[in-house]
Amino acid sequence: MDHKMPHSSREAMRRLANFVKSQQRVTLTDYVAYRRQIGDPISFHEQQQLIGGLNRSQYLELVPHRKSNGTYHGVLKRKDQHRQRLA
Repeated sequence: MDHKMPHSSREAMRRLANFVKSQQRVTLTDYVAYRRQIGDPISFHEQQQLIGGLNRSQYLELVPHRKSNGTYHGVLKRKDQHRQRLA
């Protein structure tokens, strides 16, 4: 990811990017639930690193998605995947 980020933040972003790559439509909440399910819960510190890292990430972004009930939530997408969909 961005080499200005501390190593632990880069590692957290790498794990999140791998999760996003393997899913169709996923939110940060889905990732937190997944990590809890596999017995590796996310600490508050790691969650803060992920949120901050998304703002600087070259590879991941939060894309607004409208749910069927009319509310919006952020879906995690790889930036290259999002660009391909727009093209």
